[in-house]
Amino acid sequence: MTPKIAKIPHDALFKELLRRFLPEVIMLFLPQQAEAIQWETMKFIDKELDLNLPESLRRIADIVVEVKRADGQPETILLHIEVEASRKDTLPQRMFEYYSLLRLLKQQFILPVVMMLLPVGDDEIKLQAYHEKIGTQTYMTFEYWQVNLRDLVGDDYAARLDPIAATLSAVMPTKQLAQARLNSWRTIINNNQLTWDEKCFLIFFTDTYIPLSSLDDLGEDLMNELTLLQEEFLYDPYRIGLRQGREEGLLSGMKTAIRQILTDKFDQIPSDWEERLTQVNNLTVLEELLAQVLEANEISDMSWKTSENHQSEQQ
Repeated sequence: MTPKIAKIPHDALFKELLRRFLPEVIMLFLPQQAEAIQWETMKFIDKELDLNLPESLRRIADIVVEVKRADGQPETILLHIEVEASRKDTLPQRMFEYYSLLRLLKQQFILPVVMMLLPVGDDEIKLQAYHEKIGTQTYMTFEYWQVNLRDLVGDDYAARLDPIAATLSAVMPTKQLAQARLNSWRTIINNNQLTWDEKCFLIFFTDTYIPLSSLDDLGEDLMNELTLLQEEFLYDPYRIGLRQGREEGLLSGMKTAIRQILTDKFDQIPSDWEERLTQVNNLTVLEELLAQVLEANEISDMSWKTSENHQSEQQ
């Protein structure tokens, strides 16, 4: 069974996932390449590229980070990651153009990777190639790594003890969505290395791709276990503080997520949002605002929109 992914803000969700867990994502799919990188030297530079490029080329890349090599060589390299959620035959050429522009701008070696969110009929993680030919003669070949998320086996990744593997299994086809969701939640919540905020984000990610309404194989036992797991996590005083209740912890986490995504996407928070965010005490209002933040393409798209049913509750 394949999870429903229509109308999902892939760019915003995956960009946030990569910003939080980039080393873990690369280690999961490209372990040999990940071991060649000193991850503690990682520096995101995609915003710098936005400033240096002309308008027509401004969105050069989803994620670009500068890292040092683990082999002791003095040269730094760039890791360039694109999240592809629409079927475009121009992808190989665009990846080459991105590579060429980055190479010219930064004068550094580049490791290019595509996270593919459409099924392509190939469950391998492998190099893809772009060729330029004249007649039968090939004059240039460019290669990049492609991870076909929608062709990998979701059940296998959901069953791992790796929280990032479990989270990304939500994007992959699986035979039992309900069991995959339960496995993912269990792995995320029981991981001792993640902060409560990180767990909330990963759970939000899995819920976005596997919403409860899509689980047609959800039996009573699975439903009870999911409900118990959720309640234990949200009410756990160690994770949300002895003086915080469930509602206060969720409100705080949602506001933090809204602020972080606004800053990542637009480098700023709209002037009237900070004060109003502080005053909101309704989860439904914050969920509506978060959806708006994820869908906005420009800072000018932002306005304080909430349903009329909840306007009075944020006054």
